Amino acid sequence: MTRTQKAPQPARSGRRPGPNSTREDILRAARKCFAELGYDRATFRKIAARADVDPALVVQFFGSKTELFAAASASPVTLVELSAESEQGDPGEAGLRLARLFMAWLEDTDAREAMLARIRSAATEPAAAEMVRQMVMGQLVPFARRIGGANPEARASVLAAQFVGMVWARYVVPLEPLASMSGEEVAHWLGPALQVYLQ
Repeated sequence: MTRTQKAPQPARSGRRPGPNSTREDILRAARKCFAELGYDRATFRKIAARADVDPALVVQFFGSKTELFAAASASPVTLVELSAESEQGDPGEAGLRLARLFMAWLEDTDAREAMLARIRSAATEPAAAEMVRQMVMGQLVPFARRIGGANPEARASVLAAQFVGMVWARYVVPLEPLASMSGEEVAHWLGPALQVYLQ
């Protein structure tokens, strides 16, 4: 070996470097961590380990935990989008239609994990609580207004209480037999209760 030649460097091991990972990898890992652990217990280190990246890369992409949480818990599917084809119909079955929309929403894995991230975190993180409030004002209030009737804001807030309670019992506890029911079965049980608040 000449003086100008360098000895070959050993292959590096460990987590893959930043350029080989993606922002979406980190978002998916963060969404799962927040959904499973809540805001306080989902650390940059745990999220980075699940995404198989260096923790510094998480900071590089998102800056702060608050910003990461906001991005990870933003639902890719909204009730407004899902309800576009369900606004018409018998007013007497509005509760069942809304219950089916809820269950269709929760059957989307990313949407479900985003919702669980908000609900698990709302008790300790003001940003998460605000996101739940925004869900009510931004999605359930317009739905209640389209159905008709007085006090859509009040009706939407009670609908949200029903929905959050159902999500908690089905996915967080999980409470049987609710946890094992199909989405359609849950909708048929939930629909009559929602109908009361839509009249």
